Amino acid sequence: MNFSMFNDSMLKWVIAIIIFGFIGWSTYKTIKLIQANRKALELFKSQHPHAELLDGSRNSMLLTFAFGIVCLVFLFITGSVLKVDMSQIFYYRVAYIALALMFFGQGVEMTVRKKLWFAEDGFFYLEKFYRFRMITSYERQKGTVPTVKIQIGQEGIVLPNNMAVAVKEHAEAWKAEKKASKKKGKR
Repeated sequence: MNFSMFNDSMLKWVIAIIIFGFIGWSTYKTIKLIQANRKALELFKSQHPHAELLDGSRNSMLLTFAFGIVCLVFLFITGSVLKVDMSQIFYYRVAYIALALMFFGQGVEMTVRKKLWFAEDGFFYLEKFYRFRMITSYERQKGTVPTVKIQIGQEGIVLPNNMAVAVKEHAEAWKAEKKASKKKGKR
């Protein structure tokens, strides 16, 4: 196979197009998720005006934005403060821009993925309302970040540990209230 048709300049742009194409696709998916969540959340809020918000997005969002800013700083100091081979500087800069954009995109996505809305009989998460009565199990997942898989009927959702604990507490309070109202009704 003869790859002589690919000179260094052409290869640089092919790599950049592939990387930014992936970032564009990832951005598109994030925007679609946010739009779908916004529509479903409006409907949920209209049906549950007294819903309680659990927002764990702030710290995650700030951390990912900080990483994005660090990537932008490296972008500007690469070549001057950080000495690199000048023939490779294009690749470094494409990588730093790509990483910064990915971190910023993840930070924006955290505003959706790290929020739960609790109603009297269930919770809203990522476009869907889940009823407490449908929860069948909680299973701790292995990994560096503590997560819990909540089995809800045939569907399972994976939540950060603190969010799963809040779901479990609200579900247990709902069950206790339901049990107390049944006892009260029998008297």
